[in-house]
Amino acid sequence: MMRNSIHNLLRLNALVSKQATPDPGKSLPLAILSGEGIAPELIAACRSVLAAIEDNTNFRFDIETGGKIGKEALAANGNSLTEEVVSFCRRNFE
Repeated sequence: MMRNSIHNLLRLNALVSKQATPDPGKSLPLAILSGEGIAPELIAACRSVLAAIEDNTNFRFDIETGGKIGKEALAANGNSLTEEVVSFCRRNFE
């Protein structure tokens, strides 16, 4: 999942660095699964970068965040990967 997030940020960087003109009123879709370990800090930093891009350009993002995964989900549901998260991934990453 993190690979997809990084891939999306690299694509975004390519768009911004080429000074692409966003379609007026159209947001770029981004899906996020925070994960565990370093991922929450990395995602928080990425969201700050996206906010700065929105504040300084005409780019807008439609960010959808998935449910808990890993240890957090296991503690809450007894399952590290819920059907809700699987559906989120299928909807956003396939």
